[in-house]
Amino acid sequence: MQPSRLILDFHAYWRGLAGGGVPDRELFDPTAVAPMMRGLHIVEMEEGTGRLRYRMVGTLSDDIAGMSLTGRYLDELFTGPTERSARFFDEIYRRIALTGIPEAGEYTWPSPNGTEKLIMFGVFPFRVSGAIRQFFYLEDLSDLHAKRRKDPWWVKPIGTP
Repeated sequence: MQPSRLILDFHAYWRGLAGGGVPDRELFDPTAVAPMMRGLHIVEMEEGTGRLRYRMVGTLSDDIAGMSLTGRYLDELFTGPTERSARFFDEIYRRIALTGIPEAGEYTWPSPNGTEKLIMFGVFPFRVSGAIRQFFYLEDLSDLHAKRRKDPWWVKPIGTP
């Protein structure tokens, strides 16, 4: 499996900010990726506690989730139908905080009507005050029908075969 064109386009933008290294958050220009903003989340790892909080979630993502995620903590989703997805991303964010390498993949999210939506994604680290503390999570919602794949759950560093 390979990342979608949307994820690869954001990856190219991200790489250009710091020559392939992890860019500083202030280098991000939302106007440069305006068409992607509805599916973009900014997740922040809190200094001291290490908790992951959704600072901003795109409107399209909230519609798919069936709830507003902005301001919530990822660990609040560690129960019920969202538990598998939340724990999947908790591992991804923590791994990227250590490696600085963006990752892409697919997973399913339980929708309010009981169906599962297939979501392609990319996670890109950003530095705040010199440390990796923010993650830009981009959803590609162009293929929401999970039934086409037996097991859509996968993740890998972007740029690997």
